[in-house]
Amino acid sequence: MKKSFLIFLTAVISVSGYGQKLKSGSFDGIFSEGRINVKIDYSKAMINGYTEEELLDSEIEMGKDWKNGKPEVNQKFIFALNEKAGKNVSIGSYKNTKYTIVYYPLTIDKDGDQKAYATVVDENGETILETAEFKASGGHIGTFMNLVGDGMDSAGERLGYFFRSAYYASKKKK
Repeated sequence: MKKSFLIFLTAVISVSGYGQKLKSGSFDGIFSEGRINVKIDYSKAMINGYTEEELLDSEIEMGKDWKNGKPEVNQKFIFALNEKAGKNVSIGSYKNTKYTIVYYPLTIDKDGDQKAYATVVDENGETILETAEFKASGGHIGTFMNLVGDGMDSAGERLGYFFRSAYYASKKKK
């Protein structure tokens, strides 16, 4: 019976999660913490055909823009994620939290469009859950970093809606 319910819960989250799916794990206990740390890990990302290290080491204008604009686009992601996740949990750059959301952009193209996934890890670094890969839309007009910012905003919204849906689904199961 419990297994059937977990399958049902995963289906509900997948449908209502703004196109987002849970690849593995569970939300059990995550929302009771109140605060969740967030980290953005670009180590797996290809940014318009470059790794982050190649981009930062290059002399091209995009590399300079990336170095200067990265903190701002990261904040766009965190703001959208926190705003869409709802009032029942605060997501941000916190120290000493039990859980951390790690956002992994896999590709970021010239328009800021992204393919990515996210995990939630506990304080020991053990993965509690992992989302399926999803897409986020960048922009059409503006500088490269402006378009990446649009993509980060879109990704934060998608992930935030997913977490909010999961929160309400976890409340219904109790």
